[in-house]
Amino acid sequence: MFGLSRKVQRGPGRAGLVTLLTAFALSGVITGEPASADSLSKQIDKVENRVSQLESEAEAASEAYNEAMLNLRAIDTKSARLQTRISRASRSMGRLQRSIDAMAVQAYTSGSFSNTAELLLTKSPRDFLNRGTMLSIVAGNQADQLRTINGMRLNLATNRAQLAAVRKERAAVWKQAKLHRDQVSVKLKQSQKVLASLKGKARKIYLARLAKRRAAQAAAAKQAQKAWAGGKVFAGKAPSAAARRAVTYAIRQVGKPYIAFMAGERAFDCSGLTQAAYKHAGVALPHFSKAQVRYGRKVSWSQMKPGDLMFFFRRGAHHVAMYIGGGRMVHAENPRSDVTITSINAPWYRARFSGAARVVGR
Repeated sequence: MFGLSRKVQRGPGRAGLVTLLTAFALSGVITGEPASADSLSKQIDKVENRVSQLESEAEAASEAYNEAMLNLRAIDTKSARLQTRISRASRSMGRLQRSIDAMAVQAYTSGSFSNTAELLLTKSPRDFLNRGTMLSIVAGNQADQLRTINGMRLNLATNRAQLAAVRKERAAVWKQAKLHRDQVSVKLKQSQKVLASLKGKARKIYLARLAKRRAAQAAAAKQAQKAWAGGKVFAGKAPSAAARRAVTYAIRQVGKPYIAFMAGERAFDCSGLTQAAYKHAGVALPHFSKAQVRYGRKVSWSQMKPGDLMFFFRRGAHHVAMYIGGGRMVHAENPRSDVTITSINAPWYRARFSGAARVVGR
């Protein structure tokens, strides 16, 4: 989507990248000795930490884009409503034009054309109202028609002004959306450069780490799928039927790629996965983590049940996962892990937990 590859989320600025590469060079080149296993491990840890930071920044930008798109849909709905009002009012004005013509003819034939015509032909609704005393020259039915026409003029002018403001607002929001989308791409490229800095033995060790993690993730997914397929739930934490369907769907997506802005079926970002899971369960959620926080009711860490949404990052909800019980969560984590199952006690997530919400059930 938008020309992005599937690697989207967490990497360094130019100055940080130069510093990192310099450190790598100093670790082996100046000493003239091969880097030790411990030294290589520390290098890889530094790279992964930096990539995680960039992935976090990219995900925040991705969620900001999702927010902008949500706002655009609301703006478009408002714009369509105003356009409908303007169209209806314009049609009504057209129908009343015949009455206006008839009143002008009547004024002319009755000899009072100059005063009545002045009212009929007034272009400014405010001028019309300011000279309301002149209505006394027009018979009752004619006065009612003039008031109706003037009211319609005012409504048309108001709606057209509102529509112009809405279109201006839409242009500003779309501009911000494109900036967020571009920022995701920038962070993606930075994280790829950082990972590419791992060469030779260091890269082999990193790839072995990654393979080991993926094997563990696949085993965890298989175990979770088996538990849910067998109808098992966690003691004292039984989810509602809708939450259970959402969890079942989310677990089946494990292994599918993380791609920013996506909500299935082939790929997901974090809020896209939770949105798609609850859509499968018949519950509509917005594609934006901060908006999803407002759905359902807040629950504490100890109260969480399978299907509850978990939100992360101390300064706002930039990442969302779904609790599946047993101290684990399923989420579209990042481009390296994709959709995966993770312990909720993993240090990185435990430190950034900002709250949980129950979308359905008690």
